[in-house]
Amino acid sequence: MVHQTRVYFGHHKCASQYIKHILTQSVRLMGWSARSMPTPFVLPMDYHLREPFTTQLEQQRTMLAGGEYDFISIENADNEALSILDANRNYRGFHVIRDPRDIVVSGYFSHRYSHPVSADRLPWQWAHRLRLESLPDIEDGLLAEIEYCATYFERLRAWNYHHPRILECRYEEMIRDPLQAFGQIFAFLEIPLAHPGAVLAVGMAGGWLRHKLWGVCIQRFSRFPEPLLRVILWRNSFRRRSGGRRAGSEDTKHHYRKGIAGDWRNYFSPCVKDAFKACYPDLLITLGYEENNLW
Repeated sequence: MVHQTRVYFGHHKCASQYIKHILTQSVRLMGWSARSMPTPFVLPMDYHLREPFTTQLEQQRTMLAGGEYDFISIENADNEALSILDANRNYRGFHVIRDPRDIVVSGYFSHRYSHPVSADRLPWQWAHRLRLESLPDIEDGLLAEIEYCATYFERLRAWNYHHPRILECRYEEMIRDPLQAFGQIFAFLEIPLAHPGAVLAVGMAGGWLRHKLWGVCIQRFSRFPEPLLRVILWRNSFRRRSGGRRAGSEDTKHHYRKGIAGDWRNYFSPCVKDAFKACYPDLLITLGYEENNLW
């Protein structure tokens, strides 16, 4: 039987860390191997053309093309990654997008305050933070963020939304009903959820504990217990990750800032709206978030 890889295709500021953690924690409990590809093939300010990032990206291409990995998390998906997988792997995957206007707002606060950056590891985000810090107000910051998002939004615009091996998902649906959303994802990835699954959950958790304490090899499972999925969703929920705040309660300097959809309405001034429409005139229509540009 040809080895099948499951793949998460994500995008920056589309809950990529939340989703990656849930899937990675789940498959590792199943005894599956997991790899991560965090860096996009095209970087802001053309940093993908500079070392050490050119070498890092070549290593990511090699990883995508070879090796019997059970799960790969591509946190900044694009058509190059997709073409490598299509040419080299038997896989099934899911792809998650978000309203680009909310990406702008989330990106501004994250890049301005909470996202871990350094001049060495993420120099493009470091340079962007310095720019945001120099601007006088949020409106100017959002205008700068709209410009900075060009490579992100090109990946969203150019994506193949009709790929037969990829389930299309939306951030907005995930936060509305996480259990239903991830239940659909697991089903599409051909990972059956066990109901009630309590016995399987205890056995799986015990196997992981033995592995952590004594290095015992984890038994490989083909199903996942639904009660354990509930626990993992709770452990990664906005309320728990934000320190107890409910979704909608904002802390502008926390990485888990607000946890809702449609927050762009609270921040997009007429000037910011006009700038977004000028830079990305048909993006929202292409992604199905608007029917026209009259919003």
